[in-house]
Amino acid sequence: MALAGSLKEFGLADILQLIFYQKKTGSLMLKSRFDTVRLLFHEGHIVLAESSRRKVEGRLGKVLVRKGIMSNENLEKAVAECKETRKKLGHILIENGYANTEQIRQVLTDQITELIVQLFTWKEGNYEFTPGAVPLDSVIPLRVDTQGLMMESLRIFDEWSVFKGRIDQGTVLVRTTKPEQGLSRDKAELLKYVDGQNDVNRIAALYGQDAFHTAKDLLQLMDMGLVAPREAGVPGEEEFPRDSGPAEIPGLKAIVTLMILISLGLAVAGQVLAARADLGSFRASEEVDRLRYEIEIQKELTAAYPAMVEEVDPWGTPYVYEPAPQGFVVFSAGPDRVAGTADDVY
Repeated sequence: MALAGSLKEFGLADILQLIFYQKKTGSLMLKSRFDTVRLLFHEGHIVLAESSRRKVEGRLGKVLVRKGIMSNENLEKAVAECKETRKKLGHILIENGYANTEQIRQVLTDQITELIVQLFTWKEGNYEFTPGAVPLDSVIPLRVDTQGLMMESLRIFDEWSVFKGRIDQGTVLVRTTKPEQGLSRDKAELLKYVDGQNDVNRIAALYGQDAFHTAKDLLQLMDMGLVAPREAGVPGEEEFPRDSGPAEIPGLKAIVTLMILISLGLAVAGQVLAARADLGSFRASEEVDRLRYEIEIQKELTAAYPAMVEEVDPWGTPYVYEPAPQGFVVFSAGPDRVAGTADDVY
């Protein structure tokens, strides 16, 4: 029998403690207006966590590279092998010696902790716990102690209060007009993801770092005057001074202004299209991860893979899905909408 209700009536901490102390096995779904999170438990311990906004395994390779555990070159090789063999990325990293099981487990555990911290910020939402069997990864056995995880999450949640009023996980930042001078390579890379659209959570995902430490780094950029919260405007921007010169030819100013706007529009359009392509690929990668998870769940429940997948990718093309008795492949054909080309997203 499922346990369901509102987080206002039965808080997240109470739910996690109940599942932990009763050693429950099953799926906990938490839904708010902004996100849907699924936590899988085996005998009271968390074995998998998924967010509709950001997949826990989606940043695995990038985080390992940022930690210095593996190189970008090896990550590219692993991703290529992942596409060819249809194996999970983590399994390939272990098989090739690019990372060991404990290193991967630590990264996944850190990302699960970050997701739980985010859940503690929810002021409203619904939950539903459904008992039942859950899939377990035999190669990378993830078994996070729920009680310890909850205490660590609450500690990090308290640390977020230091930033109160300045930045949080949903803060959207814009770049100022101040010149970038003396930045470290890491800070310069982080600054690339500040575009007036990405919030702290999304920047952390793209940058390959947890949201808490990403927020600390962004605060340093704020103190340097390089970025500012979008709601606060962009410091350093000033209105152009009014022209007090001689009288102008009627209509000339409007024509010149229109030409300038068209030129700027063409330049910006190219940048926007490129940014949208990158964002589309990122979203497609997240959705492919979710589809893999849902397909595996259906296999566990029905002993067979689904016959088809009816969803479309960010470019409006149906995801490519090929089931088989011993496995399946699912991917996006990418921006060119043609499967089997270099821009396919796995």
